Amino acid sequence: MTFNAQNPNTSNLNWFSKNNLYQSNFVDLTPCSTTNYFSAEGESIQDVVSRRFYISQQHLGCPNDFGWLCIAEKPDVCNWAQFSKYPVFMYTKQGRSWNRDAATADTLVISVSVDLL
Repeated sequence: MTFNAQNPNTSNLNWFSKNNLYQSNFVDLTPCSTTNYFSAEGESIQDVVSRRFYISQQHLGCPNDFGWLCIAEKPDVCNWAQFSKYPVFMYTKQGRSWNRDAATADTLVISVSVDLL
């Protein structure tokens, strides 16, 4: 994904937002896509953040959760986020279903390009 964070109100966290999304390899993720989370800070479950850099389309109970990207930081209430080690970099390949389409990555790279005046 590529983000345009040139807005003067962009911070160290909100650069990762749907409004700043410039390009995505997820063919169905655009600034117009319906999301319930699109946040670097992630989602809190029982006041403990367990999912960061979280892009989710909907929560309809664990078997019906859909999204695109997630860093799972600890054991979760949903089976799709249960692993033996954490953190886990998760993404969905095509169908957005965390239960049927999720894969994991070894690394997540964030690079910053700065235009010097």
